[in-house]
Order: sequence, then structure tokens, then C-alpha cells
Amino acid sequence: MNRPDFVWCDAHGVGRNVLVLFRRKFKLTAPPKSAKLNLFADTRYRLRVNGHVAAYGPARFTPKAPQYDTVDLAPFLVKGRNVVTVEVNHKGASSFESLPSIGGFVAWGMAGKGRSGINFTTPGAWKARRIDAIDAWSPPFSFAQGPVEVADLRDLPAEWVEAEFDDREWNSPIPLANKQAWGPLTPRMIPALTLHERLPECTLMLAALDAREYRIGCRIAGEVSGPGQKKPRACYATHLFS
Repeated sequence: MNRPDFVWCDAHGVGRNVLVLFRRKFKLTAPPKSAKLNLFADTRYRLRVNGHVAAYGPARFTPKAPQYDTVDLAPFLVKGRNVVTVEVNHKGASSFESLPSIGGFVAWGMAGKGRSGINFTTPGAWKARRIDAIDAWSPPFSFAQGPVEVADLRDLPAEWVEAEFDDREWNSPIPLANKQAWGPLTPRMIPALTLHERLPECTLMLAALDAREYRIGCRIAGEVSGPGQKKPRACYATHLFS
């Protein structure tokens, strides 16, 4: 198996709140007994198989010590057309959640064995496209977390996660020029999210939110938060009453 490359929609991976979609479609004569996908993305990813959410990740990491996830795809695969999709949101802003880095995605693994097996190594047969559906300069969620995902879903068609979606106009992902952006990949050290639904034991109250409650935010366009660069400062005043 070839060594996987970190890939992106361009060779530099620079930007704030960048959303890049990755697709790997293939055909199977029968569902395989073994289908393991290893993957890592900076900063957050959502993995779907034939439209079904299979995993979120990665675990919290530092660029020097990234941790990859291993996901069993076999329960989601079917005979005939299949597609694996990965939605990657690179925050591009430092916070207590993640350190400054660049956007990137890497994957490897096999579905099935031998010559008839499907190879998931990047760049390989993956397709990629940057989608400007997320507001690049949305404010941070809090002092501890990165930019809010303010998305215009009209630019993110739901059909892109389906095997029948036409991605012929999508491009092959581009290997990143900076091969030293991350340290050696190691397996995830904590359990992944189970994705099991947890329901409350009982409902104590069911009521509408107070319509008089407001959230007001602001932003500074062109925020700088890269390594060694100072964050911008702005004066503001506020008044609260209740």
C-alpha cells in the first residue's frame, strides 16, 4: 500500500473556517467482511458512509501529536454503488480547543482484500471540493472554542453524501506542500463517541423560550491568529439589565 499524503483543496491549507468536502465512491460485488478506514483531519471532521453518519473526530490534539481514528465501515456498505464522504472544517484560529495549524486530511485503509479490495489511501481516487457555505469571519463560540459554524445550507446540497451524486466536476485533492505541519500520527487514545441516542428519563417542563432574549455579537474582519502573530484588539462597551 502506498504511503498516504495529507491533502486539501490547495497546496497551502491556509484560511479561517474553511470547509472542504471529500468523496470516495466505489462499487462492490458483495459487502466485505472487513472494511477499516483510518483518518485524521485538522480541525474537525464528520464521516458518512452512504449518507449515514459513521464517526466524528478527531480527538483533541496538538499539531505535534495528532491522533487518527479507525472506523469500521462494513456495517454501512452494500452490494453495488457505495460512497465514503468526509466533511472537514478547518478552524484556522487558535483556542483552548486547538492550536494554530493548517487545513489537512489524510486517510488510508482497505475494504475487502486482494486486487478486488478498495484502497482508501489519499490522494488516490478521492475527490475534493471547497464549499464557501460557512462564514469565514464568524465570531468565536467562546473564549475557549473556535469560530462558530454559521452555514448557508443552500451552498451545501444534501445529495453530496449519496452514492448517486455526480462529482465529475470535482477535483482530485492536492497534496500539501508542508510535510512537517503535523508530527507522527498515532492511534486515538480515548474512546470515540458512541453516537447512541440518550433520552431523558422524564420531562419536567415543556415551554417556549422567552422571545425577549437576545444574543448580540460582533466581529473584526481580517483576524490574525497565526503562530507568532498578535491578535487584534478592539474597544467596546456593553450594558446588561434584567
